[in-house]
Amino acid sequence: METHVIYYNSGQWVYPVLEVLNLWQRTVFFLAMLLFGSLLYLAGEFLNNYIWEKELKQIHSHSGRQGRRKNK
Repeated sequence: METHVIYYNSGQWVYPVLEVLNLWQRTVFFLAMLLFGSLLYLAGEFLNNYIWEKELKQIHSHSGRQGRRKNK
């Protein structure tokens, strides 16, 4: 992880909270932040699909009709 490389080279943590955590706590902290970020991403995907559902259906149905046309 880049934050550990920076600490190794400079002796200072990028985020001050990491200074008071031991290795086990840092691991749990990073995993919790990964989970939190993933949940935010999934919530954003859900909200995006919910908000734009009508437009997405129109786009898909419109593009599906174009693909069925026969060229003369």
